[in-house]
Amino acid sequence: MSEDNLFTRVRKTVGNMRPGHPWVSMDNIDLLKSAGMYLKDQSTGKQGITLAGILIFGSELMIQTALPHYRTDAILRRENLDRYDDRDDIRVNLLFH
Repeated sequence: MSEDNLFTRVRKTVGNMRPGHPWVSMDNIDLLKSAGMYLKDQSTGKQGITLAGILIFGSELMIQTALPHYRTDAILRRENLDRYDDRDDIRVNLLFH
């Protein structure tokens, strides 16, 4: 899923939950800024996406570039709480999977 499709999905979800929410009409950068995921670095003066923004909205390549060792180990326990029933190694953004 592309980043634009992900932003569209987020806008739709937010709009369904809260009609008239400002995110529905914002462009991608303004949405990130309003969520505190696109900030200005006070030491360099440069603006850019935060680590939180990368983990939530970033592509797999962007995430691997920023955090080469990133992965979420998702474990599902249904029956026996000492052992897991299913396990997934997730290396994509937190909204995609």
